[in-house]
Amino acid sequence: MNESNVTFLPAGKHIIAPPGSRVMDLAKMLNINIAFTCGGKGRCGRCKVFVRKGMETLGPLTETEKNLLSPEEIRSGLRLGCAIWSPLAVDLVIDVPEDSTEHLKIHTGGTSVIVEPDPSVKRYVIERSLFRSGSLLPYEKLILDKLEKEHGLAQVSFGYEALQQLSKSISNSEEGEAVGLTIWNDREIISVQREGGRGIYGLAVDVGTTTVVCYLLNLNDGKILSISSSGNPQANMGDDLMTRISAVIENEENLFRLQSSVVESINRLIKDCCVATGIAPEDIYECCCAGNTCMQHLFLGLSPQSLGFSPYRPVTKQGITITANELHPPLLMNQKGKIYVLPSIAGFVGGDNVSVQLIVNHLAPNNGIRLILDIGTNTEMALADSQGVIVCSCASGPAFEGMHITHGVRGIIGAIERVLMTPGSIEVKCETIGNKKPIGICGSGLVDAIAGLIQTGLLHRNGVLKADSATPRLRVGASGEREFVLVWKEETDLGKDIVIGQRDVIEFQKAKAAIQAACKILMRRKKITENQIGKIFIAGAFGQYIDPDNAIVTGMLPSVPSERIQAIGNAAGSGARMALISRESRREAEAIAEKSEYIELSADPEFSREFMQSMFFSLPQ
Repeated sequence: MNESNVTFLPAGKHIIAPPGSRVMDLAKMLNINIAFTCGGKGRCGRCKVFVRKGMETLGPLTETEKNLLSPEEIRSGLRLGCAIWSPLAVDLVIDVPEDSTEHLKIHTGGTSVIVEPDPSVKRYVIERSLFRSGSLLPYEKLILDKLEKEHGLAQVSFGYEALQQLSKSISNSEEGEAVGLTIWNDREIISVQREGGRGIYGLAVDVGTTTVVCYLLNLNDGKILSISSSGNPQANMGDDLMTRISAVIENEENLFRLQSSVVESINRLIKDCCVATGIAPEDIYECCCAGNTCMQHLFLGLSPQSLGFSPYRPVTKQGITITANELHPPLLMNQKGKIYVLPSIAGFVGGDNVSVQLIVNHLAPNNGIRLILDIGTNTEMALADSQGVIVCSCASGPAFEGMHITHGVRGIIGAIERVLMTPGSIEVKCETIGNKKPIGICGSGLVDAIAGLIQTGLLHRNGVLKADSATPRLRVGASGEREFVLVWKEETDLGKDIVIGQRDVIEFQKAKAAIQAACKILMRRKKITENQIGKIFIAGAFGQYIDPDNAIVTGMLPSVPSERIQAIGNAAGSGARMALISRESRREAEAIAEKSEYIELSADPEFSREFMQSMFFSLPQ
């Protein structure tokens, strides 16, 4: 036998692997949730696994492992999943420790706007008495005439499959049983069934870079029936968009893998929603999807390669409608149902931004000056007034997602999400997601920590940690750089201190400087000052959890009274729901995408200057 039997614990999943198969790739095949944060490039060190059996058959430690694993971890049998390969004809047992898996805290709620339901897909009931008339007209003509006369639907037509379903419904229906017609956009009959009181349902899906959220709605009244969410499995090929784009550039087959993984994850969420409500997937007739431009490309199976290079031109910006069975794999819904993907604005401003603007336009309809931000690895922002809206996108870096931060993690169980520092004694209090022992710090906690360092006077204006502080928390670490201890090792679930190091401060400075500079450019284009901003709306999970006052202290947000700042949660999902149940909202979304003026910051000479100036902090007087 020239194959290895690889077992993953504690899941107990097995796979037969040819020699030379990377453990990381085998884990992906089995949907083992290991944190390959850097996409397997050997930079993050998050994919630590214990080799319980077969260690002696593996090769020596790689240079990457030597750099990222401590001597204690190496002695305990830890290796990196991205750096080990299945050997020849042996049993290999891999134990994935809890801190190498990710249990994301996913925010599914968002500020909603009530709209009158007018979905693209509607159900019309044809009573059987219509067919008992003495007319010699065919059933098709009888139905079409009735639809035009009673509902004003003059452009409706039967397709071949709908005619087949009509013939069976008429032949097999019970005496007196009506026929239900499901019609899309007042034109296309996509389903004909014996009417038995079956409902008509739709899906709104927020396809995020990190998470995927699925909402199941009743199309007749617009009510949410069930919500399901998960991490985006594409993260196995890289947490950030550019890593996934690079994967497609390196191997075009990765486009199919990326598309399949996200569609399959959505199908699992749909199944969860259907099980929770007792609804059959074939009664789901429309799906509305929102995501950034790259995610929408990957969902549709469109190559994102052009987004990886200037001028970052997308394949298309239009809203796209396809039939469910055109997707690969097909979406778990009625196979003749429709999938609508919201329009994008530019290469890195997608349908999610359109969704957020749609929500904000209804929350603040008085045309006051409003700044809209969706902060993450890539931050999209829009500045709107009565004259129109300008949008931009800045690569705010992965610091807010925990990448490139010494003890950074995403919003997972055990992540520090709140930090409070007391000046003088420099006492530190931390709150974690799930109230568990700390395993690292996520974006909202990082904002608090940097704000605390500023307010306690431990940072110079240029971001350098001070060297003359009396607190034992400020020290020189093993790497030779200064660091601040947030949590002592006895209080963590890592067995080592959780710190904010000098390089972490620099990573934060770069992220906040990009946002701060972009805001300044937008305000300059609109010829306004921050005092004139009437409202700041912050969308997304990160915006839901950050302390706005601390964000202002760091310079990440314009200095406005905190009552002018409103977190609107998963507004991308809320906007997708609006576009699902209201054709008028869908037309609004199309108009938003068309009228938004996009600014390419990388081509703006002012941006580099503003970025460098924004690297500095404003210290308390």
